[in-house]
Amino acid sequence: MAAIVVGATETSISTSRQQLGIPHQCASIIWICGPVLDLFMQPLIGHINDRCTSRFDRRRPFILIDVVIIFVVVLIIAYTANISWLLSDTTDYHPVTITIFIIDF
Repeated sequence: MAAIVVGATETSISTSRQQLGIPHQCASIIWICGPVLDLFMQPLIGHINDRCTSRFDRRRPFILIDVVIIFVVVLIIAYTANISWLLSDTTDYHPVTITIFIIDF
């Protein structure tokens, strides 16, 4: 299952990167951001998760929060160009668009 999600993500991100005009030199930086962030966030979230005493169980609140976050992130990735247009990103290089895309990824 994870391989399907990773494959779909890689395909959509590569297509989005090409459409946004992100330079090839920045591609490796974009791809390394996720694993580096995971390196720090997964142990932290796991620690918080293990200490959770919610009446809904230890895992369910985190699953619900993750679903909402993933939904918002996917929408932002899909509409990055439109969001940057609203923020008046009219230069040829599109720094606002690239920044939104990298932060959201």
